[in-house]
Amino acid sequence: MTQLAIDLPFQPALGAADFLVSECNRAAFAWVERWPDWPGRALVLHGPAKCGKSHLARLWAARIGARLLSGSALAALSPPELAALPGVAIDDADAAAERALLHVHNCCRETGSGLLIVAREPPSRWLIALPDLASRLRAMPVVGIEPPDDALLASLNDATVPDVAGVSPALRAEITSHGVEYLLRVKRNGFPLDSVARFHLANGARLERLNWMGDPSKAGIRRSLGLMVNYVYRLADVERNHEAYARHGKVVAAPRFGKAKSRLAFWKS
Repeated sequence: MTQLAIDLPFQPALGAADFLVSECNRAAFAWVERWPDWPGRALVLHGPAKCGKSHLARLWAARIGARLLSGSALAALSPPELAALPGVAIDDADAAAERALLHVHNCCRETGSGLLIVAREPPSRWLIALPDLASRLRAMPVVGIEPPDDALLASLNDATVPDVAGVSPALRAEITSHGVEYLLRVKRNGFPLDSVARFHLANGARLERLNWMGDPSKAGIRRSLGLMVNYVYRLADVERNHEAYARHGKVVAAPRFGKAKSRLAFWKS
């Protein structure tokens, strides 16, 4: 069997089992868990880089079927269409065009759609030119994540699984091939069985890469034998990818996956 040629950078584990709760993030985690009991069905989540706020946003979005997007991409999208979804999570929201952010906020308030604003700083510290946007953001409940404390760092150190060098090339190829087949072909009611795949593909992403031992944590080994998937959002392709998935259940994938379709037959779709 020929193994699929893939790049293998380490990728973070972003499932619910991988979010480690400590004093530094407990309040933020509790706020996300109490959805939909948010005042005005909206929340601002802030914290320093790599503190886990984007991870929490992904968990919330996957849980309620919300769309997760970056602030820089907001201006190119339709606020009324976004507000028709169960929720919208805007990461790096302080980079969004102010009028676009205001429009999304107003549309979500009208439809009752959930709105999660994610940024490094709370809105009270943003330089906001539009008074209406400033007043609306500053009226939202705000919760922050602090830098990692000693307890969290200790948990992270304990979370990795050691040596996988003993895995034979043949077994590695077998596991990887099963993973590719699962992502491309295993479906239920015409759509991928995997909930993470459904979330990203529905939002217009492309299946980009499968990483061997991308998630070597204990949870990652238990869940997927360490395999980790990359999905890529390219603004020019998002709408086309979304339509292909929504209308036909198509898994839009990078060309490298096309080479695998004809030779893998381990799973029944």
